[in-house]
Amino acid sequence: EKYQAQHDNDQALLESAKAELALAKTEVMRMEQASHNRAVSELEVDKAKAHKDVAIASVKSAQAALADSGLNLSYTNVVSPISGVVSREMVDAGNLVGQDGTTLLTRVNAMQPMYVYFNVSESSILKFLDRPSKTDDVAEDIDKRKISAFVERGNESDFPHEGLIDYIDNEVDGNTGTVEVRLRLANEDLKFFPGLFVRIKVPGADIEDAVLVKEAAIGSDLGGKYVLIVGDNDVVELRYVTLGLPQAEGYVHIISGIETGETYIVNGILRARPGLPVQPQKEEG
Repeated sequence: EKYQAQHDNDQALLESAKAELALAKTEVMRMEQASHNRAVSELEVDKAKAHKDVAIASVKSAQAALADSGLNLSYTNVVSPISGVVSREMVDAGNLVGQDGTTLLTRVNAMQPMYVYFNVSESSILKFLDRPSKTDDVAEDIDKRKISAFVERGNESDFPHEGLIDYIDNEVDGNTGTVEVRLRLANEDLKFFPGLFVRIKVPGADIEDAVLVKEAAIGSDLGGKYVLIVGDNDVVELRYVTLGLPQAEGYVHIISGIETGETYIVNGILRARPGLPVQPQKEEG
């Protein structure tokens, strides 16, 4: 209120100074006309001109005072340089701030868009960069292809949120052997906020004639990962496999060990024994 009152007073003083200047200009014109008719002396004309010069200076002084009070008034309205969501206030009205340096008033977090940073292994990033590309510029390629990735929060499944990868770091972390990648989320519904733990799924390149099996069908022993196959005469066969990357809807890519069209066991793995017959039932869907 104090700074607003000072600003209003300076505004009024400026208007008054402008009125005085207008009157002084009129007085000079009248004196010059009267001087042509020898009705007034040259001294009177000079006094009128001097009064006009004083009025001009008064206007400039009032303008400077108004600018100064306006600047002081603007300091009373703290505007965040970014759009976002504020946390609680750190000070109350009437508290002294800035006495021993800057004072934290509140925190503002930019929420739209939201950026998710994650690390990818060196081998995975090399596979990603070796995918067919229409340009030699990696950054331009990322922008043109609009590489999508999918995100889910801790209480979600099926990765319902889609974002775009817009940044891949230009060096490998020597301590972890990983590369930092950034995902951009629109976050229109404000379901994500800084510090939140999420899971990310980045679709891989298309693989022709890929063999996919459900993750639940994969077992493990000292020999490695295996899948139980229903072979000839419905006899169970243990088949060791080489796994690729996880895929959507709980499937895993099998690099080797199973051929397309072979039947594998998903449910009842604990009851099935290699070399013994079973009565397979196809899973619906």
